[in-house]
Amino acid sequence: ERNEEKRLVAEAFEKEAAGGNAAVGLERTLWAGSIAAIRRLLVQEGATAAGVVCEESGWLAESGDRCIICGQPTRRTDDVIDELTQAVIDSGGTVEHVVADTPLRDHLAAADLRYPLPPKPGDQA
Repeated sequence: ERNEEKRLVAEAFEKEAAGGNAAVGLERTLWAGSIAAIRRLLVQEGATAAGVVCEESGWLAESGDRCIICGQPTRRTDDVIDELTQAVIDSGGTVEHVVADTPLRDHLAAADLRYPLPPKPGDQA
Protein backbone atom coordinates (compact mmCIF):
# COMPACT_ATOMS: atom_id res chain seq x y z
CA GLU A 1 0.00 0.00 0.00
CA ARG A 2 2.88 2.41 0.75
CA ASN A 3 4.34 1.74 -2.70
CA GLU A 4 0.98 2.54 -4.27
CA GLU A 5 0.85 5.82 -2.31
CA LYS A 6 4.35 6.71 -3.52
CA ARG A 7 3.35 5.95 -7.12
CA LEU A 8 0.20 8.10 -6.91
CA VAL A 9 2.10 11.03 -5.41
CA ALA A 10 4.88 10.76 -8.01
CA GLU A 11 2.31 10.67 -10.82
CA ALA A 12 0.53 13.78 -9.53
CA PHE A 13 3.78 15.73 -9.16
CA GLU A 14 5.01 14.66 -12.61
CA LYS A 15 1.67 15.44 -14.25
CA GLU A 16 1.56 18.94 -12.75
CA ALA A 17 5.20 19.62 -13.71
CA ALA A 18 4.34 18.68 -17.30
CA GLY A 19 1.32 21.02 -17.33
CA GLY A 20 -1.20 18.20 -17.07
CA ASN A 21 -4.44 17.87 -15.13
CA ALA A 22 -3.00 17.81 -11.62
CA ALA A 23 -2.63 20.20 -8.70
CA VAL A 24 0.09 20.19 -6.06
CA GLY A 25 -0.02 22.23 -2.88
CA LEU A 26 -2.78 23.37 -0.61
CA GLU A 27 -3.72 26.57 -2.47
CA ARG A 28 -4.16 24.80 -5.84
CA THR A 29 -5.98 21.79 -4.41
CA LEU A 30 -8.35 24.03 -2.46
CA TRP A 31 -9.20 25.90 -5.66
CA ALA A 32 -9.65 22.61 -7.52
CA GLY A 33 -11.92 21.31 -4.76
CA SER A 34 -13.93 24.55 -4.86
CA ILE A 35 -14.90 23.92 -8.48
CA ALA A 36 -15.35 20.11 -8.23
CA ALA A 37 -12.31 19.46 -10.43
CA ILE A 38 -10.72 16.74 -8.27
CA ARG A 39 -10.90 13.12 -9.40
CA ARG A 40 -8.50 11.84 -6.70
CA LEU A 41 -7.27 13.84 -3.72
CA LEU A 42 -4.02 12.86 -2.05
CA VAL A 43 -3.72 14.15 1.52
CA GLN A 44 -0.75 13.77 3.83
CA GLU A 45 -1.94 11.63 6.75
CA GLY A 46 -2.54 13.78 9.81
CA ALA A 47 -2.24 17.09 7.94
CA THR A 48 -4.44 19.96 9.09
CA ALA A 49 -4.57 23.63 8.14
CA ALA A 50 -6.75 26.54 9.14
CA GLY A 51 -8.71 28.20 6.36
CA VAL A 52 -12.02 29.58 5.19
CA VAL A 53 -15.14 28.20 3.54
CA CYS A 54 -17.97 29.93 1.70
CA GLU A 55 -21.26 28.27 2.62
CA GLU A 56 -22.92 29.74 -0.49
CA SER A 57 -20.51 28.71 -3.30
CA GLY A 58 -18.37 26.06 -1.62
CA TRP A 59 -15.18 28.09 -2.13
CA LEU A 60 -12.26 26.85 -0.01
CA ALA A 61 -9.12 28.84 0.74
CA GLU A 62 -6.37 29.38 3.25
CA SER A 63 -7.65 32.90 3.96
CA GLY A 64 -10.14 35.53 2.87
CA ASP A 65 -12.98 37.41 4.51
CA ARG A 66 -15.15 37.28 1.39
CA CYS A 67 -15.67 34.60 -1.23
CA ILE A 68 -13.92 35.35 -4.54
CA ILE A 69 -16.74 33.58 -6.40
CA CYS A 70 -19.91 35.11 -4.94
CA GLY A 71 -18.73 37.84 -2.56
CA GLN A 72 -20.43 36.37 0.52
CA PRO A 73 -18.65 36.38 3.90
CA THR A 74 -16.61 33.27 4.61
CA ARG A 75 -16.62 31.00 7.64
CA ARG A 76 -13.32 30.25 9.36
CA THR A 77 -12.41 26.62 9.94
CA ASP A 78 -9.65 25.01 11.97
CA ASP A 79 -9.22 22.33 9.31
CA VAL A 80 -9.81 23.34 5.71
CA ILE A 81 -8.23 20.05 4.59
CA ASP A 82 -11.12 18.19 6.22
CA GLU A 83 -13.55 20.52 4.43
CA LEU A 84 -11.70 19.83 1.15
CA THR A 85 -11.89 16.08 1.74
CA GLN A 86 -15.65 16.28 2.25
CA ALA A 87 -16.09 18.47 -0.85
CA VAL A 88 -14.19 15.92 -2.97
CA ILE A 89 -16.30 13.04 -1.67
CA ASP A 90 -19.51 15.05 -2.22
CA SER A 91 -18.51 15.71 -5.85
CA GLY A 92 -17.86 12.01 -6.55
CA GLY A 93 -14.07 12.06 -6.17
CA THR A 94 -11.91 9.77 -4.09
CA VAL A 95 -9.52 10.54 -1.24
CA GLU A 96 -6.25 8.78 -0.46
CA HIS A 97 -4.57 9.48 2.88
CA VAL A 98 -0.84 9.14 2.27
CA VAL A 99 1.19 7.64 5.10
CA ALA A 100 4.30 6.92 3.01
CA ASP A 101 7.26 9.31 3.17
CA THR A 102 6.89 11.32 -0.05
CA PRO A 103 7.30 14.95 -1.20
CA LEU A 104 3.62 15.38 -0.31
CA ARG A 105 4.65 15.99 3.32
CA ASP A 106 5.92 19.44 2.28
CA HIS A 107 2.78 20.28 0.27
CA LEU A 108 0.01 18.65 2.38
CA ALA A 109 -2.21 17.90 -0.62
CA ALA A 110 -2.14 17.06 -4.31
CA ALA A 111 -4.82 15.99 -6.76
CA ASP A 112 -5.48 14.27 -10.04
CA LEU A 113 -7.96 16.53 -11.84
CA ARG A 114 -10.96 15.92 -14.06
CA TYR A 115 -10.11 18.95 -16.21
CA PRO A 116 -7.55 21.80 -16.34
CA LEU A 117 -7.87 24.39 -13.59
CA PRO A 118 -9.18 27.72 -14.80
CA PRO A 119 -7.61 30.83 -13.26
CA LYS A 120 -9.18 31.95 -10.00
CA PRO A 121 -11.30 35.10 -10.29
CA GLY A 122 -9.01 38.07 -10.00
CA ASP A 123 -5.87 36.14 -11.05
CA GLN A 124 -4.08 37.05 -14.26
CA ALA A 125 -4.74 34.48 -16.97
